Amino acid sequence: MSDVLFVDWGDEHSQTFTEALKSQAYGWNVIWESSLDTARKLLYESADIEVVVVSIDQHGSEGVQFLTDVKDNLPEMVRISAISGDNSQLFFKAASVSHQCVDKPYDAYEVKILMLRAQSLRERLGTCALRERLHAIGGLPSLPKLYKEIMEEMHSPEASLARVGEIVEQDVSLSAKILQVVNSAALGIRNEVTRVSQAVTLLGMEKLSTMVLLAEVYSLVGQEKLPTGFSLDGLWRHSLRVANYSKMIAQDAIDDAHLADAAMTAGLLHDVGMVILAAHFSEDLGKVLAMAEEQDITLWEAEKEVFGSTHAEIGGYLLELWGLPDPIVEAVTFHDLPSGVPEEDYPSLVPEHGFTPLTAVHIANYFCEDERRTAYGCVEGEIDSFYMERLGFMDNLEEWWRVCDEESVNA
Repeated sequence: MSDVLFVDWGDEHSQTFTEALKSQAYGWNVIWESSLDTARKLLYESADIEVVVVSIDQHGSEGVQFLTDVKDNLPEMVRISAISGDNSQLFFKAASVSHQCVDKPYDAYEVKILMLRAQSLRERLGTCALRERLHAIGGLPSLPKLYKEIMEEMHSPEASLARVGEIVEQDVSLSAKILQVVNSAALGIRNEVTRVSQAVTLLGMEKLSTMVLLAEVYSLVGQEKLPTGFSLDGLWRHSLRVANYSKMIAQDAIDDAHLADAAMTAGLLHDVGMVILAAHFSEDLGKVLAMAEEQDITLWEAEKEVFGSTHAEIGGYLLELWGLPDPIVEAVTFHDLPSGVPEEDYPSLVPEHGFTPLTAVHIANYFCEDERRTAYGCVEGEIDSFYMERLGFMDNLEEWWRVCDEESVNA
């Protein structure tokens, strides 16, 4: 039996919740502990605890630091932050060091779903066929140093966008990428932004940190390595467009600013696995692109044939190693075929779960066929009609295309 540790005050509701969770949660044992020090000791001493849920309402910035320590020292532990209200700054800080976020008061069904999703995602990524090959050649980059510096500044008690801007300006290439993003359609800025300090303010800390990750991965690839028909600049433009569309679709679909931001982040990172393949398996990637075009099959089908897994899976694995939130890792891992995992093993497909960043990125990627062809010369895939019909979104496609197309024309 596995344990889930709630670092929160126990009350009448917690007892009722515990009983409800036990009845639904496939044998998990629920532990409550209000003290951060005692909880930390429990985590290091017990091999049975697989999930920790920290109440940010109760512990504030100390709770965020607790999750940060768990991330650094117990990376296999599933981390969930619990928060009520709308403290955007605290929410971002907690989300950036958590796999999942849950609302308070706790709902047993919701918590069960989050834990199952977290475990199932790790099982799926653990079977990625490319994983061992990349580890063997040292092909999986470590978390970028510049990203660490920015995150440390973001989590400091007196976080400063000005200081973050100074960190970014140390890297000329990254500065250029930041300016490119802030001048794209995503923010709808009509006047060109030419200063990094202004761009950092407009992007905000969450989007900025994503840009750092992506730029660092792109720096791994030299133009001389690229297979015929593969354009790194084209892939960059495609990722920007998917990010823009993902955010627009999410904003139209649901009134949730955090979800829309996560959709944009996932859209920006959705093809990070392609960059890894181009950097380390350029010849094989060339075979994949040729096979997809010659046999008129999807990119992911050709990847399965040549690599045994897909760029989406290796991208998801990398982001999971780096500790990005699960909704973003999910969207990257399954963006080609959201219904690829059986519903009984991966409950994000149940209708009650509704719209997610994965939904937005899958649709946005489908809308961006022209950019895909420019980037690597073949169609990546079609709309997953089973998934869309299952969630009841098939009839929304025309409206979401209109929203994206109008914004692109006006940009």
